[in-house]
Amino acid sequence: MSDNNGNSNNENNSGGDKAADVKNSPEEKSGQHKRDLSVPEKERPPVLCVLPVFGRPFMPSQVIPVQLAPRWEKALRKTLDSPSKMVLLVAVPERRLESDLREADFMKMGCLVRVIQARVSDELQFIAQGVARGRVTKLRTVDGCIEGDIEYPECKVPVTMSPEGIEIKAYAMSILATLKELMPLNPLYFEELKQYLTRFNPNDPSMLADCAASITTSEAEQLQNVLETVDLLPRMKLSLTLLKNEVEIAKLQKNIKDTVAQKLTDRQKEFFLKEQLREIQKELGITVDDKTADVNRFKEKMAELNPPEQVLKKFNDELNRLSVLEPVSAEYAVCRDYLTWLTSIPWGVYADQNFDYARAKKILEEDHEGLKDVKDRILEYLAVGAFKLRNKEAEAAEAAKKAEQDSAKASGKKGKAKNAPAPDAVVSEAQEEEKETSPENTADTAGNTSEGQSGETADKPENEKKIPGLSGDESNGAILLFVGPPGVGKTSIGKSIARALNRPFFRLSLGGMRDEAEIKGHRRTYVGALPGRMVQALREAQVMNPVIMLDEIDKLSHDSFRGDPASTLLETLDPEQNSGFLDNYLDLRLDLSKCLFICTANSIDGIPAPLLDRLDAITLSGYLAEEKMQIAKKHLIPKIFKKDGVAKNKIKIKDTALRKIVDEYAREAGVRSLEKAIAKISRKAVTKFLEDESIKSVTVNPEDIKGYLGVAPFTREKTISGVGVVTGLAWTSAGGATLPIEAEIVDNSARGFKLTGNLGQVMKESAEISLSYVISHLKELAPNTDPNFFEKALVHLHVPEGATPKDGPSAGVTMASAYLSLALNRAPNPGFAMTGEISLTGSVLAIGGVREKVIAAKRIGIYRLIVPKANMADVEDLPEYVRDGVEFFYADVYQDVANILFSDKYASLPEKKKKPAAKAAKTAAPDDGKETSEKAGEKTPAKSSGRKTSAKSTGKTPAAKKSGGKTTARKSAGNKKADSE
Repeated sequence: MSDNNGNSNNENNSGGDKAADVKNSPEEKSGQHKRDLSVPEKERPPVLCVLPVFGRPFMPSQVIPVQLAPRWEKALRKTLDSPSKMVLLVAVPERRLESDLREADFMKMGCLVRVIQARVSDELQFIAQGVARGRVTKLRTVDGCIEGDIEYPECKVPVTMSPEGIEIKAYAMSILATLKELMPLNPLYFEELKQYLTRFNPNDPSMLADCAASITTSEAEQLQNVLETVDLLPRMKLSLTLLKNEVEIAKLQKNIKDTVAQKLTDRQKEFFLKEQLREIQKELGITVDDKTADVNRFKEKMAELNPPEQVLKKFNDELNRLSVLEPVSAEYAVCRDYLTWLTSIPWGVYADQNFDYARAKKILEEDHEGLKDVKDRILEYLAVGAFKLRNKEAEAAEAAKKAEQDSAKASGKKGKAKNAPAPDAVVSEAQEEEKETSPENTADTAGNTSEGQSGETADKPENEKKIPGLSGDESNGAILLFVGPPGVGKTSIGKSIARALNRPFFRLSLGGMRDEAEIKGHRRTYVGALPGRMVQALREAQVMNPVIMLDEIDKLSHDSFRGDPASTLLETLDPEQNSGFLDNYLDLRLDLSKCLFICTANSIDGIPAPLLDRLDAITLSGYLAEEKMQIAKKHLIPKIFKKDGVAKNKIKIKDTALRKIVDEYAREAGVRSLEKAIAKISRKAVTKFLEDESIKSVTVNPEDIKGYLGVAPFTREKTISGVGVVTGLAWTSAGGATLPIEAEIVDNSARGFKLTGNLGQVMKESAEISLSYVISHLKELAPNTDPNFFEKALVHLHVPEGATPKDGPSAGVTMASAYLSLALNRAPNPGFAMTGEISLTGSVLAIGGVREKVIAAKRIGIYRLIVPKANMADVEDLPEYVRDGVEFFYADVYQDVANILFSDKYASLPEKKKKPAAKAAKTAAPDDGKETSEKAGEKTPAKSSGRKTSAKSTGKTPAAKKSGGKTTARKSAGNKKADSE
């Protein structure tokens, strides 16, 4: 059921097929207005039909249409047939359905109404005129109609001059004043008030209270409360409260409406004024329309550049196309975006490179400790550029001098006046010759740029003739790949290279990239198409020869549905192809040969072989402990203290404490954990300053480290000794580590072999090969031992820390020594550690990671190392502070190892004449600091695989070297625990 504003015009008491309209006779109409004012008590029937009204209750002051469902047709006809034509409308909860109505759902108080007009059709409609309140005392169902016994409570109006009458009059005046305040806010209220004034006496306070409540938008419960309140004064108070709330709501609604209207008015006013101003300016010739402005803007931007002929032709075609399109068309926006990108590329603009060798070397040494291979490669690149620049300047000067002499002889005195242009002509010819033989032209701007001006674009078009020659040929083919674990400075060294070369730096992360369009761009036919990342790099750098870093190139996604980004990079990173790189969006060839590409990766395993073949790989194996100390002192500590706002003298970290942090809290290959540890110490020290203002400075000693950083995740490794126990050395991506190997005879009843320790396939094969060698050569290795010692022996070989995966071909010598120790029933000589692979014939093969393994041995106090003879050159290349105090023994065949490890000559430890590693580093660093820093990035596996050592091992050296190289590659996956000495 719901209220309806429709009216009825027809009458039909007898019903019909479609509708029956009922209206009062003329006699009834003539007396209607009199009955409207009041209905005597005797004319109010005690028994009436009861009809439900859903939601808001009907008030006695209302005259509104009511709509009913067809099921109430019988009750409505019964009402129309009655003499009084009255019915009681009672409110029911809106959540109830008509089919589920029960007697308990009807409110006790309703409104007696007279049916004025009614229309019976698919839905029942009638106009109801409120008469009085009616209380239902009893409900019953008669012939499908709900009838009820009705009582009519009377409202007693007090005498006018009585105190209660005066109060009622005051409330009435307040209600009228509130109604006057409400009328201007919403004209709809005026119609209902006008209807009330035409029907009732304005001085009737009862009807005034009902009218005031009915015109509000209050909730049904609030209106029902007013309806059930018979006493006049409480009812007027309730109505006034509802009316006040309605005024506040109407005011807020009007404010919102006015605010919105004001904004619309301001916008319309601004629009009209702008349109008028635009028309005035157009008439005066002061301005142009948007399309002409776009065309002029693109022309101005392209005029500042020096594009190739094909680009200029494409630009003119697109510009002519833009000029004939309508600005409101979608194609206009596409064409304008294309021209925006085309003119944002710095065609012909190149950064003035700085080939100052000394300056570049200084920058690289300042920014990074170690990384010698990387620094050497960059310095070689700069040296070539500087050397070519010097040669060109010398050749140009010599050509100019010769031209001047020739012209002076030929011209005589008159020819002296014409002598001036001759050198330029000859120089131009010389430059043309150089242009044919080499991409370089003159480069007199190479050393004129100042530091801090990286990314400065060339303002003169002639720079396009000077700089590209140098930047193109020197960087052509210089596509570097930095391979190493996280935190070793791959990205930061790229920034240092850009600063040394005085070029802008752009970093592009390739991790997770799966769409080739990210690199080559989308075709313009797609919605929202954009150029590739290479074009975006040139746009951001604003030069055509930036340093572009392709980060995480080993983490490219291989998704066949969207193409292969790695295959797309083949064109980008190929020096023979990237001079004509084609972007799908621009549909133009770009010259990327002037760019210096630097790629980074954690491992080369994820890089496709064709792409890896185009890259110059440089391995960053990590930092030594001494190098970490220097990095912390020179870079990390000043950086962290500056970030935290701490003065240099406020926090002092002793060298011994710093060394403890490096050894026990930051053993990974990089320095990120070290930086986090120092930052944590700085934060805790700052907290102390705030808690106790009397503390002026904090000194961090080794014994204080645990309080700052907690329990150390790494502890000092212990050496294990005894029969069948030999200490080996391992290399991991996090550095070197000791690898104790244990062998034991567990049963003498039958021959057998058992392996434990979470070993990989390569180490399992090494264990079997070494056992086979020892068994077959036991007579030679242990003459006093029963040759059948292993015939009925069950040998169990174990590598401790079984939870850590281990693999790699460098433990064969150690395993053979453990077996031999069992056969001899003798413990190996103390203080020895070894590394090397063994073949089935007993040859000791080369290995990799010598530097990291030496540091790992020194860390646990082992200073006697047995290494393959093929790695002698690698040992000699180690920094002095790494080799200091270590005694190296070289083995070409396993017999050499056995002669050393089980000889009485080395049965006791030598006298301590060596320095501890920390002290050696401290004394060597000031004198040989340069050497120390240069050894950090050295690639030892590569060096161990390129030397021949002795005639005896000549025939097997290549195979051994290849195996040594694989040691490093296979272990770089992170096997064994992290150890970054």
